[in-house]
Amino acid sequence: MPTNRNGRPAVAQIGNYVYVAGGKSADKNGGFAMQRATWRGLVGSAAPTDVTTIRDALALRNGANVNITTPKVVTRAFSLNTANQTYFWIEEDDRSSAVRVGPTLKPVAPGNKVTLSGRMSVDPNTGDRTITPTSMTVDASQAYPIPKPIGISNKSIMGGASDVQPGRTGGTGLNNLGMLVHVWGTTSVQTNWYVDYDGRYYFYIDDGSGLMDGTSTDGVPNIGIRVYFAVTAPMLGDACSVTGILTTQSVNGTTIPIILSDEVLTAPDGQPDVAIRDYTYNP
Repeated sequence: MPTNRNGRPAVAQIGNYVYVAGGKSADKNGGFAMQRATWRGLVGSAAPTDVTTIRDALALRNGANVNITTPKVVTRAFSLNTANQTYFWIEEDDRSSAVRVGPTLKPVAPGNKVTLSGRMSVDPNTGDRTITPTSMTVDASQAYPIPKPIGISNKSIMGGASDVQPGRTGGTGLNNLGMLVHVWGTTSVQTNWYVDYDGRYYFYIDDGSGLMDGTSTDGVPNIGIRVYFAVTAPMLGDACSVTGILTTQSVNGTTIPIILSDEVLTAPDGQPDVAIRDYTYNP
């Protein structure tokens, strides 16, 4: 707990709270201008900052309250198997930035538009920058156009850090975390047995970049981008493409880029059927 010195208030942060301690101090007439007291305030409990873009929201520190005043389109949603919670992603129409929102119990679907207020944070389990909503309005009156996925190489995955938004270790270029993306290459790791990230299966896709995320499967270093899927598992060496949300996962203390394919996401009608295309098996 902070203690005042020479009659001056002292400030200290403990956990998520800031403490201000004041003590007795003499005024010019010999009286006491301040009595001893301690005030406590929650970090980030100030009035929300109004922003119109996702990029401006991402520039805010963790713990800050934000109010996104311009409706944003929902690209995809993800319902956890292990909890009755849903996360979803919103993206700018010009594909300049995106962010994860949640958890929420409200029904939200791709093509909806939302306006929301919430608190900026980092998910300790995934490393995702996230807006935890405190209030939200969902416009489901029509299916609004969803930005097309960004075609991206393994080397450009996540890009560099931007403001408080994390980038990939060694990554450069525009930050594309949270965006709807499309990648291609050959299957470098294939398994129907290894499950992770809410009990989902994964494989790796490598476009020739030889990107290594620092993890391994059966003691062999993984090469490429980890993809979580539900049905389509390309065989090792198959040429394929994947559409889904680019996000992150913490594996043994290391944050790695992953793609949640449309097979495990709530996507518009027809999208899961083309989420993972195996060109070797079905050219």
